[in-house]
Amino acid sequence: MKNLIKYEFRKTLSTKLLVLGAAAVLELCFLIGLYADIDKLLGVSTLFLTMLSFGGVMVIGLASVVIL
Repeated sequence: MKNLIKYEFRKTLSTKLLVLGAAAVLELCFLIGLYADIDKLLGVSTLFLTMLSFGGVMVIGLASVVIL
């Protein structure tokens, strides 16, 4: 079982890094909007972060199911 979990983690690493990278970029946009007082950037980045939180969990979950 341990080997199967290690295999699954290695195979889905690229998907997880892609979602994490998108979240990092959106978090940076959020912080820029917050500190520079740019309301549109703050609102758009918050919207996309919320969408990414739901979509990212689904994408990572589906990738894990497809791999297994």
